[in-house]
Amino acid sequence: MKKENEKYLEKHNHKIWFDEKANQWMTYIDEPSVKRGFVLKRRKEKASLEKLIIEHYRAIEEQPWISDIFHDWLTLKFKYGEISEQTRTRYENDFRRFFPDDNEICMKYIADITEIDLEMFIKGNIKKHKLTKKTYNGLKILIKGIFRHARKKKLTDVIISVFFDELDLSKNIFTIREKKTDAEEVYSEEEIPIIKEYLLKKDSLRYLGILLVFVTGLRVGELAALKPEDIRLKENSGTIHVCRTEVHYNEEKEPGKRKNVVRVQEFAKSEAGNRKIIVNSFAVQILRRIQELNADPKEFLFEENGKRIKIQGFSRALRRTCENLEIPFRPMHKIRKTYGTTLLDNQVSETLVAHQMGHADISTTRKYYFRNNQSEKHKIEEIERALSAI
Repeated sequence: MKKENEKYLEKHNHKIWFDEKANQWMTYIDEPSVKRGFVLKRRKEKASLEKLIIEHYRAIEEQPWISDIFHDWLTLKFKYGEISEQTRTRYENDFRRFFPDDNEICMKYIADITEIDLEMFIKGNIKKHKLTKKTYNGLKILIKGIFRHARKKKLTDVIISVFFDELDLSKNIFTIREKKTDAEEVYSEEEIPIIKEYLLKKDSLRYLGILLVFVTGLRVGELAALKPEDIRLKENSGTIHVCRTEVHYNEEKEPGKRKNVVRVQEFAKSEAGNRKIIVNSFAVQILRRIQELNADPKEFLFEENGKRIKIQGFSRALRRTCENLEIPFRPMHKIRKTYGTTLLDNQVSETLVAHQMGHADISTTRKYYFRNNQSEKHKIEEIERALSAI
């Protein structure tokens, strides 16, 4: 019994403190039925408060809400390194979006939720949030995780894999987003030399960092996390070792108050993301100038006044560049798409393209990163040449 009680106290994710003014011990207890999601509890004796906490978690184990199962599942996923801080934040945000306290399914014990309840819940969310097939996957991941976890704890009879196999969702239920044009997805062959000239004239770390993405395809998070030792240069070639990235996630510093955290994660986005990018002679020139501008780095390749330049710093510089050149702004990620498009257009081997981009295989590059960035004049000439025999 003592070990079981200790287990419940370890589960408690709110601090316990003594309020001298009130002369009482206090803590917060999670309560899905209230708007804030938790309530304040106080007792004169610490032992009495701990008893209240133990009874609360024991009751949850006997009759848990869907939110209780979600938080338990998420805590375990994170504890054993199955998900990152970023993924945990995304799941938490998705849960708040799809599972509001006043939703009918959230006001039932998990044991009382039927397959019909789940089907209506899913269809309701698809309609309410105008989900596409892609954005629906975020909801599906949560439901699968919650009900698999509940099934393992013998708290539900729903076999979620069978449920989804039998779930019939018409394709008409999903929202179809208008596909973005090539001009919205990549920088054109006419714009690139203008941008290049402007960035070289600016001759500062932020602007040269943007130019480096044009010739390496680095993710902006990877760019912001580079260290001097990642760079290996020869006279006209070299490599950049990508082995870390900047990440963003939320932390609850105190009940009801979340703080955005920005830090460098000491490993790449994925296994394929850990790679050595081959750089050309122009990239070597850019990198040597970057090294000159930050000749005595504290830790990172891109620093200003001893502080790392973050993703936001590069993004703001790109926006200013586009405004000054009077060309449409497209985010840093679109430069990466421009790089992938340029390699494929110039018949670089697909294996090498996938490696440079940090993709497991070329299908990802072709599906999401390959766009037409030719000028209108170039396109017209190609069509004219193709149809010249007609």
